[in-house]
Amino acid sequence: ETQPGFSAHLLQLAASPEVPPRERWLAVVYLKNQVTRFWQKRSGIPYEIDANEKAALRAGILNVSLDEDDKIAVQAAPFRLAASAGDPLAQRSVSRQSAVVVAKIVRADFPRAWPEIVHQIIQAAEQCAAAGSTPPDPAPPWPPAAA
Repeated sequence: ETQPGFSAHLLQLAASPEVPPRERWLAVVYLKNQVTRFWQKRSGIPYEIDANEKAALRAGILNVSLDEDDKIAVQAAPFRLAASAGDPLAQRSVSRQSAVVVAKIVRADFPRAWPEIVHQIIQAAEQCAAAGSTPPDPAPPWPPAAA
């Protein structure tokens, strides 16, 4: 996990439509943990993700969070708790977990190292609107509210 390129490789796995949804989900969850632990140097942790790898992650993670195939799968399937290899929950989780990665990076890097993220998010939203696409509906609250 501290090898150069490891986080970028996780992003490649999470972004690849050829990788089964559950494996994509595992990759993006691991990436989220990598960003949490190693994005910024901290006392007691001698490793920090390399600047070039950070740039690659910033360049690719937003697209994973906006993955159209994931959104279509979510809109077409009801909410379920169990995730199997072909389960839309795993696909939805890829998009949602990668959105958490975006948020963690923005919190650390905006505006200093990632000033263009606001423009990128606006542009992505405009492209979704122009294509007639909408983001997936949010998951219902858990546990369900008492009746």
